[in-house]
Amino acid sequence: MEIVSCPPGRVAAWLGVALMGLLALPGRAQTAPTAAPCALSLAGRITDQRTGEALPGAVLRLDELAGGEAADPDGHYHFHGLCAGAYHLRASFVGYGEVVIALTLKGSLNRDISLKADAQQLKEVRVLGEKETRPLVSQSQETLSGRALAETRGLSLGESLKGITGVYSIQTGPTISKPVIHGLYGNRVLILNNGVRQEGQQWANDHAPEIDPFTATRLSVIKGAASIRYGADAIGGVVLVEPAALPDTAGVSGELNLVGLSNGRGGAASGFVQTAVTDSTSAFRGLSARLQGTLRGAGNAQTAHYYLNNTGLREQNFSAALGYHRGRVGGEVFFSRFDTKLGIFSGAENGSITDLTAAIARDRPLTPDAFSYAVGRPYQAVVHELLKVQARADLARAGRLEATFARQTDARSEYGDQIPYNPALGDVPDLFLSLTTHTLDLAWTTPKAPAWSATVGAAGSTQANVRQYEFLIPNFRNYGAGVYALGKHTGERLTLEAGLRYDYRWLRAFFLNNNTVQVETPTTIYQAVTGTLGGVLDLGNGLTLNANLGTAWRPPTVNELYAAGVHQSAATYEQGDPNLTREQAYNGTVSLNYAGPRVEAEVGGYVNYIQNYVFLQPALRYIRTVRGAYPVFEYVQTNAIFRGLDAHASYRPVPALTASAALSLLWAYNQTAHDYLIYAPPQRLQTSLRYTFGGPATGPYLELNNLVVARQTRAPLNGDYASPPAGYVLWGAAAGTTLHLGRQPVEVSLSATNLLNAEYRDYLNRFRYYAADLGRNVQLRLRVPFGFK
Repeated sequence: MEIVSCPPGRVAAWLGVALMGLLALPGRAQTAPTAAPCALSLAGRITDQRTGEALPGAVLRLDELAGGEAADPDGHYHFHGLCAGAYHLRASFVGYGEVVIALTLKGSLNRDISLKADAQQLKEVRVLGEKETRPLVSQSQETLSGRALAETRGLSLGESLKGITGVYSIQTGPTISKPVIHGLYGNRVLILNNGVRQEGQQWANDHAPEIDPFTATRLSVIKGAASIRYGADAIGGVVLVEPAALPDTAGVSGELNLVGLSNGRGGAASGFVQTAVTDSTSAFRGLSARLQGTLRGAGNAQTAHYYLNNTGLREQNFSAALGYHRGRVGGEVFFSRFDTKLGIFSGAENGSITDLTAAIARDRPLTPDAFSYAVGRPYQAVVHELLKVQARADLARAGRLEATFARQTDARSEYGDQIPYNPALGDVPDLFLSLTTHTLDLAWTTPKAPAWSATVGAAGSTQANVRQYEFLIPNFRNYGAGVYALGKHTGERLTLEAGLRYDYRWLRAFFLNNNTVQVETPTTIYQAVTGTLGGVLDLGNGLTLNANLGTAWRPPTVNELYAAGVHQSAATYEQGDPNLTREQAYNGTVSLNYAGPRVEAEVGGYVNYIQNYVFLQPALRYIRTVRGAYPVFEYVQTNAIFRGLDAHASYRPVPALTASAALSLLWAYNQTAHDYLIYAPPQRLQTSLRYTFGGPATGPYLELNNLVVARQTRAPLNGDYASPPAGYVLWGAAAGTTLHLGRQPVEVSLSATNLLNAEYRDYLNRFRYYAADLGRNVQLRLRVPFGFK
C-alpha cells in the first residue's frame, strides 16, 4: 500500500476550511488569479525594534531597481508597479545598522521591518520581520504604538483607545472608562493582557479594566467578532495589551516616564529596567528579566465651571518578567499587581427620591465646588494580580507548540457614602467580591509553508467568586472549555481563511433562601459552535479589499441572571432575570484600504445582528433603600442590529505636513421593540493637522485637532431618566520634541484636550444625569530612555 504524505499545515488548514462547510457556507474551488505583469506593490512599516517607534525618513531600496523610498512620518513605506520576481530589500537609517531582506514577489506584499540601534551602541542588528497579531487577516485592526501611544501615557486604558476609529468609551464619572467597539461593550469586548484573557469583575460598566497601560508598547483593537481564536464573549472585538519582548542583548536598559495633568492636578511616574545574559560561556545564557512599576494619582476633576467632588484616585502597580529563550525552546514567567482606589462622584448619591430627581433635573450639582486630593466615601478599591507561565517549543518540521497557564485574583471592595451603623464593624465595604480564575491555553501552529498555514488549539478555565456584606450578585462557580481550528491559504492576490470553534460553559450560583434558610444552587449550561470565513483581495495599485463573515455567541453572565440590589459605585439599583438565554450574533464586515505615497485611507462597513441581546434598561422608576435612593435598571433581552461605517484617511501634501480625518457612524436598533437602543454611541468625527519638522521619529512637531460629537437623536423616546445631551465640539493641540542633555535624549511633549474649556455632557457617561464632563486638561510628558553596557 502506498502512503502519500501531506504537509501537516495543509492538513490542518484544510480541516478548518472543511469544517466551515458545516455552517452551510458553500464551498467553491479557488483558482489563484495570475498577477498582472508589473502591478504589484510592496509596503510595510519600519520601526525601532526595542521601542516599537516609527522611523520616519528611513531609506528603503530594492537592489534590482534604481532609486529608493523614504519612510513617511508614521514609518510607512511603499513600492508600486513591481513585477513578480526576486528582490533584495535594503533598509537603512541613521543610528541603525543596514538590513537586507531577500524577497520573492508573487503578489503584493506587506512586510514590516524592525531595526536595532547601531552596532556602535548595541553591537548587533537583527531583523525580526513581520509580526501579525491578528488571528484573522480579514478583520480590521488598528494599533497604537510608538509616539502615538506615548501621547496617551497617563490615561486609563479606555481613554487611551478613544482615538481609534470605531472605538468609543463608556464612562462612570471622570475616572472610570471602558472601551466600546462598534457599539458593544462589557463582556462583549475581550481584553488580552500580555496574551491572557483579562478576568475580573468586568461585567459592570463601572468596573474599569485592571490593567496598567504603561506595561504595553502596543495597544491593538481587533474590530468585529473574534470568537474563533479567543472563545465566547468576543462578539464585539478584542483589545490586545502587548508588552515589548524581553531583551536579548547584553547590558542594562530601561526608561522613565513622567506625566503631569492639570485637570485633577495629578500625574504619573512609571519606569522599567531590564537585562539579559548573552555570554556564550555563562550557564545562564538565554535568561532575561524586566522589572516595571507605576504610581498614579490625582485630586478632584474639574468641569468647565466647577469641581467634581470626591473624584480623585490613587494607583500603584508593578510587574516582573523572567524569560528563557535558547535554541528551540523557551518560556516566560510574568507577574503583575494592579492596586487602585477610585473616588466616586458624591453628587450621584442621594438620600431620597425627591433629592434624586432634583439632582437629575439640576444644571449643576450642589456638591462642594472645591479642589481636594482626599478620596473618601463613596469609593471603590480593587487589587488584581496576574501570574502567567508560558512555554513554547519549536518542533521544526512538526510546527510549533505553545502552552499558557494563568492564575488571576480580583478583589473588589465598594464603599457607599455612609459608614456602617454598627461602629464595631469598622470601615468595612458595602460590597466585597473576590474572583479567582485559572486558564489554560494550548496552541499548535503548523510549520511555515508558502501557501498554507493553520492553528489548532484548546482552552479551559475555572472561576470561583466569593461575596461578602450586601447582596448584588451571588457566589458562583464557572467552568469553560473550547476547541478550535483556523486555516489560511495565501495566494498571489487572494488570501482565504476559515475557522470553526466549539465552546462549553457551566455556571452554578449559590443563594441563601431567606424563607427556607436553605442554599439553592441554580445551574445553567450553554454550548455552541461558531465559525468564520474571510478573505483579503489585492486589487493592485495599493488597494486591498477585506471581507469577513462570522458567527459568535455569549452566555449571560451571573449579574445579568441574578443581580438584585444597589450597585453602589454606579449609583443604581439593578435587577437580573434568571430566564435570560444566550446571545447569538451573525456579523459581516467589509473594508477597502488604500496605501499610496501621499494618501492612506480605509473605509469599512459592518452589520452585527444579535439575537437575545442583553442590556441594562432603565425601568423608569426609583427605589429608596436604607443606603439611599436610586434609579432602577433591569436586564432584558431583545433582537438587536448594529450597523455602522468607519472611515479614516491621512493626506501628506508635503512630507512634513499630515492632515488626518476619522469618521465613526453607528446605528443601533431594537428590532423587538421597534425602537432605538439605549447607550448607542453617537456619530463622531475627528480631524487633525500635524507638522513635523523633518528628521527622525524624535523630531519636533506641532498639531491642532478637533472632535465633533453629534447629539444622539436615535435613542428610545421617553426611555431614559434624562434626555440625551446636546452634541459638542472640542479643540485640542499638541507639541513635542527631543532634547539632549549631553548624550542623554529626553522626549518632551505638551498637549491639551478641550482647549477652549467647553462645557458638555457625553451620552456614554453614566454620570451625565448629574454633572458635566471634564474641562480643559493640559498634559506634560517626559520620556527618558537609558542604557548601560
